[in-house]
Amino acid sequence: SKRLFKATTPQLNISYIGYASIMTKTILSTWPLFFGISMIMMGAGLQGTLLGVRASVEHFSPSMIGVIMSMYYVGFLGGSHFAPTLIKTVGHIRVFTAMTALASVMVLLHGVMVYEPVWLIARALTGFSDATLYIVIEAGVDASGAVAPFDAVASYSFTQISNQCTKSVTATAKYA
Repeated sequence: SKRLFKATTPQLNISYIGYASIMTKTILSTWPLFFGISMIMMGAGLQGTLLGVRASVEHFSPSMIGVIMSMYYVGFLGGSHFAPTLIKTVGHIRVFTAMTALASVMVLLHGVMVYEPVWLIARALTGFSDATLYIVIEAGVDASGAVAPFDAVASYSFTQISNQCTKSVTATAKYA
């Protein structure tokens, strides 16, 4: 049993216990960040589901429902393009605050104004704010110095976002 605890990995030359303590410290120091990301992702998923149902209840045409739902990803592309410029211009904290406020207002706007053009713009702005939030949060993780353990987490997040895109396209294709 002593041999297990003293074994080292050839690439990193650290003990398994040392690696476990590094991972534990990393997880404990960043769990609020991941909790926040998971809440944003759950909110985006639930909003997408609710908007599709609400749009059909409001008698939007099936093709318009598909266009509205796809505007999220148009905004997502725009957010991923403009986020670095926003961060360089005004800083991480201000961008994070502005995008959380924008995302909150867009959710409320869908409930207050049930008009197709408003929903198109609001859905695109929701995607824009979500993409920017993901980039700001990832930049915060990178700035913390704990980049190496998060490579796997970043690839997992990308897989989840891709999965969500695929589900949305498949779901809206049923209406078209």
